[in-house]
Amino acid sequence: MKLVSAMIFLFLCLTISGPLDADVLVINEAETSDDRPDLPQNGLSKAQVRQSHGEAQVEHPAIGDPAITRWDYSEYSVYFEGDKVITAVVKPKAYPRKQ
Repeated sequence: MKLVSAMIFLFLCLTISGPLDADVLVINEAETSDDRPDLPQNGLSKAQVRQSHGEAQVEHPAIGDPAITRWDYSEYSVYFEGDKVITAVVKPKAYPRKQ
């Protein structure tokens, strides 16, 4: 009886400890609000973005239907559907890869 109990205990220990051995997911540090650039608000027109944020470094051509356009600035990208901003995304900073 003790042998069976010991074998069951050993089996349970080995099966439970398996999921404890996992890879580490490294996530970039979150930026504080002080670090974030001033992003264009959703709903602004291309003309309003150009007036308030200046010329984009790159203006990618429209893709798809409805037409989605991306403008790249140094720290962020702005996405338009037609003439209106649908989102602005901060570019990730380059962090050294931890091993």
